[in-house]
Amino acid sequence: MFRKAIVALVMIVMINGCAPVRKDNFSVAWKHFHSAFYDNGRIVDTGNENVSHSEGQGYGMLFAVTAGDKAHFDEIWKWTADTLQRADKLFSWRYVPCAAADRTCVDDPNNASDGDLLIAWSLLRAADKWQEEHYRKSALAILAAMRSAVVVAKNDYVLLLPGEQGFTYPNGDVQINLSYWIFPALHAAADATGDESWDDLAVSGISLITQANAQWSLTPDWLRVTSDGISIENVVNAEFGFNACRIPLQLAWQNVDKSVAQPFLSYWNNGAAPATRNLATGETAEYGMTAGMIAVNKATAALYQQPQNNTDANNSFVITDKLDYYSASLVMLSLVALKDGGFDEG
Repeated sequence: MFRKAIVALVMIVMINGCAPVRKDNFSVAWKHFHSAFYDNGRIVDTGNENVSHSEGQGYGMLFAVTAGDKAHFDEIWKWTADTLQRADKLFSWRYVPCAAADRTCVDDPNNASDGDLLIAWSLLRAADKWQEEHYRKSALAILAAMRSAVVVAKNDYVLLLPGEQGFTYPNGDVQINLSYWIFPALHAAADATGDESWDDLAVSGISLITQANAQWSLTPDWLRVTSDGISIENVVNAEFGFNACRIPLQLAWQNVDKSVAQPFLSYWNNGAAPATRNLATGETAEYGMTAGMIAVNKATAALYQQPQNNTDANNSFVITDKLDYYSASLVMLSLVALKDGGFDEG
């Protein structure tokens, strides 16, 4: 009884601060998302010159399977496989619209491991939901390719390279992005393959997040793992920002101990957190959290059952035409996590 009351209260607060939760809330959000960002199987990044990328395709597949929308799921997967999938079963990370409208529009064939992982995880979820084993076969092929190309043992850790090319250094250092560690997806990969390396990867990720939080109070978007420890020197950027904001949600989603995520919750809970903070200089953005970041904040706090001070009326889990692709994706990702956590009961 108490649990149901808490769930109802949290969700009532989160949906526009006052509107009652409806049982079809996720399906409604998905309808708005694909109306805004879906184009014949392609998820369009409206905030980045209308490109598409493997991350967006993976998000689209995840949202579609969660909504039970098999038609759109299959269309997104077909476009992704036809246009982005390489011979080795990983995915070119970026497609720039061109006249041919086919795989020749790919301008960078390097993969992005978060996109690969999202796509594989979505296929596993589809296999379970619709009892069609061809999805699982495709997922296992992707995971095997990832295991070979981007899961590496370095400096006492099992690490996930952000891409096959460009993230290792001659001295043995590795640059990583800990928001690519999608913990529930890693758990699903371990279950599907029976390969403990996926569990080892999760353990290493949690350890590195804990160390980064201890050293800088937050985890940066990009981190360098060296033989001596961790560093934010000479990385893509040293900010806690648009990448790393996903980390606490992914921790809560897998029910990782709350202490690991607490630094993020504490940062957001001051009521006026800047969207980004440079962990090397302390410089912060001149603007506050985006709608997507606010959604991640609220969902993380709800999953950890932590009260929040930030009650800005603009906080919302509604997909509106004011949101670009990435903010809308963070809202949808938050809703998937809440649904998986049992917060979609109404």
